Amino acid sequence: MSDPKKSQSAAQLLAQGETQQAIAQLTAQPHDEASQVQLRELYIGENDVEKAMPLLQTMASTDSAEGLVSASILALIQQDLTAAVSLAEQALQRQGDLATAYNHLGRALQNSGQSGKAIKSFKTAIRLDPYYAQAWHNLGHTRRALGVMDEAVSHYQKAIECQGGYQSAWYNWAITQSVMEQHEGALKTFDQLLKINPQHTLAWVNQGLAWHVLGQLEKAIECYDRAMDLDPDLAMVYSYKGVLLNEMQQSEQAIRCLQHALSLDPNEIDAWCELCDVYEKTNQLAAAEQANAKALALDPQHPTALIDAARIDKRNKQFAAALAKLEQIQVAALPVRKATEYWFERGAIADHSGDYEAAWQAYRQANELARQSPRFQAVDATAFEQRLAGIRQQIATLQPPPKATLWQRLRGQGTNQTTAVDDPELGSDLCFLVGFPRSGTTLIDTILSVHSQVHSIEEMPTIETVIKAIGQAGGQHRDPQWLASADWSHWRQLYWQQLKQHATVSPGQLVLDKLPLRFLEVAFIQQLFPAARFVFMLRHPGDVVISNFMQNYVPNQAFVHFSRIEEAVDMYAQCMEVWQQLAPHLGQQLMTVKYEALVSQPQTVVDKLCQFLRIPFQAEMLDTDRRLATRARVSTNSYAQVAEDINQGSVSRWRNYQAQLAPYQDQLQALIKAFGY
Repeated sequence: MSDPKKSQSAAQLLAQGETQQAIAQLTAQPHDEASQVQLRELYIGENDVEKAMPLLQTMASTDSAEGLVSASILALIQQDLTAAVSLAEQALQRQGDLATAYNHLGRALQNSGQSGKAIKSFKTAIRLDPYYAQAWHNLGHTRRALGVMDEAVSHYQKAIECQGGYQSAWYNWAITQSVMEQHEGALKTFDQLLKINPQHTLAWVNQGLAWHVLGQLEKAIECYDRAMDLDPDLAMVYSYKGVLLNEMQQSEQAIRCLQHALSLDPNEIDAWCELCDVYEKTNQLAAAEQANAKALALDPQHPTALIDAARIDKRNKQFAAALAKLEQIQVAALPVRKATEYWFERGAIADHSGDYEAAWQAYRQANELARQSPRFQAVDATAFEQRLAGIRQQIATLQPPPKATLWQRLRGQGTNQTTAVDDPELGSDLCFLVGFPRSGTTLIDTILSVHSQVHSIEEMPTIETVIKAIGQAGGQHRDPQWLASADWSHWRQLYWQQLKQHATVSPGQLVLDKLPLRFLEVAFIQQLFPAARFVFMLRHPGDVVISNFMQNYVPNQAFVHFSRIEEAVDMYAQCMEVWQQLAPHLGQQLMTVKYEALVSQPQTVVDKLCQFLRIPFQAEMLDTDRRLATRARVSTNSYAQVAEDINQGSVSRWRNYQAQLAPYQDQLQALIKAFGY
């Protein structure tokens, strides 16, 4: 016989989240059927088969309706779906109002692919017992499987109301939020689950994924590392961390992490896909092809593997084969982030194939999808405009460019500062490589990096750290009054400290500090380092705008403006108008290099550049293999282009899109004329 009071007491404890107390109370009643049923449901609901098994075996041996329910559960565990359905139906023949029988009949039906009947069974179980947490939870599962996410969430929440410590319900609620791209909400739900059980490995893994999607990479790593501590043999977490390390461009670490995931589980297809991606981005195409072949062998229709295969075909100039790979993918079924990648790749293939209208439409689709990402939406779209406004105010305060620039004055005869231009502390061994993104800065960087007297720092926040520190100290790096009284020695020292974190520079080496959009801050940089030089890469405005529109960038305050062509044109025009006002202040400290001249006459241009930098020309700078050997990985989207021999294939690409650029021709024409195109 069952004691209803004991069952009610345990139910109250479960509702309050006092799970362990409830378990202790139920375990102390081995001969009370209702208590044992509650315990069984609790264990099965949490998928703890090991603890449930003794109960199931004992109860299945009894001649009762609940005994038949237990037998049905055992059959489901053994994947005997026909028996599981039959035994649950026999239990209902024995006791027609048994909520547990309807619940487990629903589970068996759902696993048999009969979702409609399963939903009906779960709803009947809930009608018979409105506080049946596991039935609410299972109904949520069924609704999620059908894509009805809002209802699934409400059912998981109802399960938690009935059983506050129901870990599986908390977990699946958070997972559903992640699927719905509600990542901040998912993080809060995972936090609640981890308060209940700090040892929940999969909660740590998926919390890491949520942080990763939101761009909080360090927090994601912390979660992955915690999961690894809890379960060192869980292949998926090493795979996910490898994905993150690849995004952080820590290629060697990413490869090690992914290879470890595959040593734990050779069938971890996501690890094979990411390994392919690392190899492709580091221009190891043979290794990328091998990893891709492994992924496709596991699942020939895996979307990521097919996109990777298409990308490799594209790089091998097999454009028809690449397109055929993409056409195998059901795009409508892809999550937004993967669909974005698909359309960018499709655009690139169409562009290389000469189908420019198809390419344009693909890039438009890709960019519109990119705008839906949580990272994109988290960026303040007005911040860059505000930055430009601040720079314009700064320009208004600058004195007109002197007839003799500071560089010329320092070199002038008869002054007591003739050696200042050769003072490393003032930047005599510094060159800042700048230019609008996609203007050729990466190409010239890899060329100069080969030189024995040059050390390149590629896109590290050296100057930016100084500017940030000035702001934290209450200063304004664009304010003439602050600049007039600045302790330049202190801020230079901070720069050199930052530089040492990213590179070991030998005495006498020229430091090439590259960050394209840093040209907007040259007025400050020149005051900080009056002896430094600047190389500005210039490219046809049409090619620059088109190329930026075609890039799958990680969103930041600048790059979010490239997702629509009208914004890309406007941003480019504003930045280059600012540059036209700043450039004269650099005088002879500035050399402008046209991309078109560089790729058509590389030796002539590089020789002139070497003269400007006061280093001897070295022929090996133009050797493709030597250029690639200077770094483990090119950190920009230009990694594939710079892996090729210097060529003119990207010159005048804008002509293929004249119709699309026509509405902005007037805006671009003034700059085209000003830059001599």
